[in-house]
Amino acid sequence: MKKPILWALTGMTTLLLSGCYPGGAEYVDQLDLVYTNYSPGFDFGSVQTYALPDEVVYLDDNSRPTDPEEYLREPFKSGILDGLEAQMNARGYTKVDINANPDLILFPTASRTVNVDIWYGGGYWDWWYGWGGGWYYPGYYPTYVSSYETGSVFVQLAFNNPNLDPDEDLPVHWIGVMNGLLQGNDTQVNNRIKTSIDQMFAQSEYLRR
Repeated sequence: MKKPILWALTGMTTLLLSGCYPGGAEYVDQLDLVYTNYSPGFDFGSVQTYALPDEVVYLDDNSRPTDPEEYLREPFKSGILDGLEAQMNARGYTKVDINANPDLILFPTASRTVNVDIWYGGGYWDWWYGWGGGWYYPGYYPTYVSSYETGSVFVQLAFNNPNLDPDEDLPVHWIGVMNGLLQGNDTQVNNRIKTSIDQMFAQSEYLRR
């Protein structure tokens, strides 16, 4: 079965973490990140139709990337799919059924990761020679553990090359990645997803007919 090259993208988001707000972010959405890339040699204006799946593949820390079994729940699934459809239509492309041999196929994937930070002060049970030239007992500092969840959405736009063999991978000519903290209610998170999808296409002006 033809499929896109999918899982090599998961390491990219760690390279995007930078200080966009030198004074510190005041709101969660200020920490959302959007990354896009494309194949300069591909003519996006030469194709007309695209297909979009009915589901968004969902991965968590226990998922197997080579054999995903879960799909993203509502309302996030519709938020992603509706956002992608609206943007593709606005760029002049026509959505068709997957069986209609579309020129392009969109592959959206969502992932969730639990990040755990541990600060260990250590237990000093002995005397040591500290600053000031005298014996100093630093005491005992407890271990602190905190955790937070991050969510990412990966979108791949593959060219449905009719000349490929059924077992060959579809060539991916555009990718979009969004990443952010999973905080807030469903409506707030979905609004941030829509904003990030809009930003993906806003910084991809070449992606149009």
